[in-house]
Amino acid sequence: MPRQTELADLRVTLGRDYSTLEHLYPLVDRTLNTRYFVLDLGEGKVMLIEPSQMRKIGEDITVSLTTYSSNMASVNPMVFLQTLHLDPWGVLAKCEGISEETQKSLMATNLFGRKVGGKKVCDIFFHEDLEFVEKVELCTMGISKKVHPVSDLEFLSDGNLRLKPPPA
Repeated sequence: MPRQTELADLRVTLGRDYSTLEHLYPLVDRTLNTRYFVLDLGEGKVMLIEPSQMRKIGEDITVSLTTYSSNMASVNPMVFLQTLHLDPWGVLAKCEGISEETQKSLMATNLFGRKVGGKKVCDIFFHEDLEFVEKVELCTMGISKKVHPVSDLEFLSDGNLRLKPPPA
């Protein structure tokens, strides 16, 4: 089960070429299903693709692209406000090829560091094919970590997460 913190320096097939993908960010909806992927190819090349354009086989990823240039400038930033992701390194907030408005939208929807039940989100675990989130890791001061299945969590109307109360 891949963790967000492991989705870096991946071998990727782009058309007929091989490359190293610096970072891969699945963007999930509030049901924690993957809606898009942001590919950071480095050198200001950042792309938004749909799940149908990507296939994960073991550690390798194949992406169906018609061009290697960034398409992020053409994406309405409102798209990002409807999704969530985990960017523990803050890469998307500083990445070349992304407008300031888009960076702000992405920073607003970053789950990293959000408080949930007195702890902070520090990692998320995806299903093997990256189609959805299976577990969320919460930590206290980076020391005490606990992994929760997504069934333990619920979204509040303000977009924050909370742990469901234990059954009575």
